[in-house]
Amino acid sequence: MFGWPGREALGRSLAETIIPQRFREAHGMGLARLEAGGASSMLGRRIELYALHRDGREFPVELTVSRHVRPDSIHHFSAFVRDITERRRAEELLHAALRDKEVLIREVHHRVKNNLQIVSGLLSLQVSTADPASRAALQESQDRVQAMALIHEMLDRGKDHVSVDFVEYTRLLTEQLYRLRGIDRSRVATVLDVQAIHFGMDVAVPCGLILHELLSNSFKHAFPDGASGAVRVELRLENGRYLLSVSDNGHGMRPESAARRTQALGLQLVERLAGQLGSRLERESVERGTSFAIRFTARG
Repeated sequence: MFGWPGREALGRSLAETIIPQRFREAHGMGLARLEAGGASSMLGRRIELYALHRDGREFPVELTVSRHVRPDSIHHFSAFVRDITERRRAEELLHAALRDKEVLIREVHHRVKNNLQIVSGLLSLQVSTADPASRAALQESQDRVQAMALIHEMLDRGKDHVSVDFVEYTRLLTEQLYRLRGIDRSRVATVLDVQAIHFGMDVAVPCGLILHELLSNSFKHAFPDGASGAVRVELRLENGRYLLSVSDNGHGMRPESAARRTQALGLQLVERLAGQLGSRLERESVERGTSFAIRFTARG
């Protein structure tokens, strides 16, 4: 391992044969403490450091030092050294592959986000030239595209590029809807009760669109004619399942309007997205206003 023939190593100290020059002083001090007291923080541990080959090059090794108690009360130690050069090479290759994968994932999210922004821009052009009957539908489609673009933007600038922080997403999505719909915060407030939960993209996209649809539904229908109130968003993990609910204290849904709104594209979309999560949309009973919820399991 060290390149020293036995006859050449005889009579030489450990330091001058296998310890690199830059570590010899520290090695000597540590060895002295070990011999004097028989105790050291390095005992019984696997320590990675560098050794010196006969040809002068340094190479990585793994060292384990054990103490043996004998009747003569003299401290006895055994050291096991293993060359880990190949392991280090394999680790470096793995790290390089992970870095390449990270760059690729970021590039994918960046391009998807940019493409969604282009689609949003095209829809905006159509909105500006559409007749009044089509304008609202095109605007809602543009809002949905922007909700998806927000997910990819967060993935692009996130630390791991594979999960979305839903505390931050809910906050940003709410601010986006206030801005796009021109809602006065002093008239309609939002209460965000969201646990620190991260979802991968396969859950984040349907969950984010469901949240967008339900928030839009409350902002659009709950407070007509300048009425004021609040919209509450909850996301939490309970009994092994996630609960996502959006409720408001607006004027509620009359039976005839409830039937029409249930058939509307937004809530039909929510039903389908909930199905992707293995759930269904639940309309919960409240004293005032409207409340929708979904319960689902996910890998997180």
